Amino acid sequence: MSLNHSGLLKSMGPDPNTTNVSITTGVMGNQAGNITVNAIIENTGGGTRTLTLDAANAITVNAKIRGSTNNALNVIFNAAGTPGSGGGVTLADNVNTFGGDFTINTPGTVTQSAAFSANALNLLGGGSFTLNSANSFASLTATASAVSLRNTATATIFGAITTGAFTFNTGGTVTQTAALVATTANLLGTGGSY
Repeated sequence: MSLNHSGLLKSMGPDPNTTNVSITTGVMGNQAGNITVNAIIENTGGGTRTLTLDAANAITVNAKIRGSTNNALNVIFNAAGTPGSGGGVTLADNVNTFGGDFTINTPGTVTQSAAFSANALNLLGGGSFTLNSANSFASLTATASAVSLRNTATATIFGAITTGAFTFNTGGTVTQTAALVATTANLLGTGGSY
């Protein structure tokens, strides 16, 4: 499924009947079960909203997903697939939640060539997350096979994190409020305080 038409979901607008939007591929049928975002999706009014993309396989973001001033957008990506095969998320354009949360749930591989900005970042599903662009987020929780992550925010709160290899790069302050369980942990960054 591709979201190509610029008007399809361009504006979640002030209409109270469009508070949240969910798009799903379903799990039956002979299609691959992928979702590709090829047109801007934005919340332009009506306060905080939630966009959920549920793919039986993979999600690719080729166009901006964003909230706006006073209109946060919680973004949830569920890319099912199976560990080591299918699933996964590719961020080829920016995601800016304007204070909303960003959740990526997949057993697959997550990569990016464009940064994201969010309040809370939740990496779930046991996948492998490589997110080393100039990202900005306030807090992190993770259940993953591997996490490599960069944060440009001045402060980050670590919630519960369970992963294999864990690499975190920041120039800001990190406060830990729950256990960090990892096979290896690399805490990097010039001027970072852990």
